[in-house]
Amino acid sequence: MKKFTSKGLTLIELFLALAIIAIIWVVATRYYQTVKLSGQVNDAISMVQALRAAVANYASGQPKNTAVDFATLSNVGLLPSDFGAAGNFGQGTNPWGGNVTLAGTVGNFTITMDNMPAQGCQNMLAKFQNQISNDGTESVNCGGSTFTAQFA
Repeated sequence: MKKFTSKGLTLIELFLALAIIAIIWVVATRYYQTVKLSGQVNDAISMVQALRAAVANYASGQPKNTAVDFATLSNVGLLPSDFGAAGNFGQGTNPWGGNVTLAGTVGNFTITMDNMPAQGCQNMLAKFQNQISNDGTESVNCGGSTFTAQFA
C-alpha cells in the first residue's frame, strides 16, 4: 500500500497564516499612528514653548502693551526666519499643516493652532493643563481641531 504524503499547504493553513499576518499588520499600523501623533504633539508643544520663551525675551525692556507677532520676533532675532516653515514647522504652520497665529501684546498674548486632529488637540490640552499654575499660562483650550493657549 502506498503512503500519502502532503506536498503543500492546505487551504486552512493558508488562511491561518493570512489571519496572523493581518493581525500583525493591524497592530503595527495602530502603533505607528500612535507614535506619529505623539511626535507631532511634542513638536507642537515645543513650538508653543519656543514662542512663549521668545515673547518673554522680547518683553524685557518693552512696555506691556507692545504688540507681538512672528515677524517682530524674527526681526529682532528671537526666532529663526524659517520658524514654523513647511518641513521645519513653517512660519505659522503647525506639524499638521494648519495655521499658527501669535497675537496680542507682550503682557497678554495668544497662540492658536488649527487644523489639528481632535486627539492631538486633547493630548496637548492634557500636557499644558499640568503647567497652568506653574508657568503663568492663563488658559488652554481645545475646541474641536483648534488649540488655544493664552499667556499673561
